[in-house]
Amino acid sequence: IHNSTINLKQYFIIAAFFTGAAFLFSCKQNIKQSEVKVEHKAQPFVYPQKSISIELKGTLLTRRSYSNIQFMDNKKEIDAYLAKQKKSNPEIHPTMSKEDSILFERFERLGFIKNYSFLLKNLKLLTNTNSSLQTSSGDTVSFKFYKDSVTTQMWFTCFFKSDTVNVNTETFTQQNLDYTFLDLIPGGNKELVFLDDYYVMNGDNFNFLVYEIKIKY
Repeated sequence: IHNSTINLKQYFIIAAFFTGAAFLFSCKQNIKQSEVKVEHKAQPFVYPQKSISIELKGTLLTRRSYSNIQFMDNKKEIDAYLAKQKKSNPEIHPTMSKEDSILFERFERLGFIKNYSFLLKNLKLLTNTNSSLQTSSGDTVSFKFYKDSVTTQMWFTCFFKSDTVNVNTETFTQQNLDYTFLDLIPGGNKELVFLDDYYVMNGDNFNFLVYEIKIKY
C-alpha cells in the first residue's frame, strides 16, 4: 500500500508538470500568433497634403522720363515732346541686383526688352480683380487682387484648395490694376508679374514685381 501511495503521488506530480508545461506552451503560441497579427496588420495610406507658397523673386525697374520739359518754354514744343515721350518705351534702370539681372535676361529672351528699353506693347496685361493659373502639374491656383482699406496698399490673395496666402505688394498704385503670368524662372511654371506704375518727378515709373508660385508637400 505504501508503494502504491508513492507511485500515485509521483503520477500526479508528473501529470501536473506536463499539464503546466502544456499550458505555458499554449500561452506562448497564442502570444506569438497575436504578435504576428499585429506586425502584419495593414495600415491605411495617408496621402501627403499640398500647400502653396508665394515668394517675391525680384523687381525690374523701368522709367519713361519727361525731364527735358524743364528746358522748354514753347507750348507747342512741350506738347510735341510730351506726345512723343508718352509713346516711347520706358528705359531699364541701370542699377540692378544679381536677382534682378537674371530677370532682365529672361524678359529680354522672351522679347520684352530691346536695347535696354522695355517693349510695353508686347506685354499683354490682365486687369480683372479675379484670375487663375494652372501649374505644370495640373493644379489650379486662383487669385484675388484688392486695395487694403487699412494700409491703402495693393494686396492679392492666392487660393489653392483649402490653403490661402495673403500678399502685400507694398505698392500704392493709383493706375488701373495690371498684371500677367510669364515663365521667367526655370521650372516650367509661370510666375505672377505685377505692374506697379506711377508718376513721380517728371517721369512715369513701371516696376515689374515677379512672384514665384510653388505647390509643395
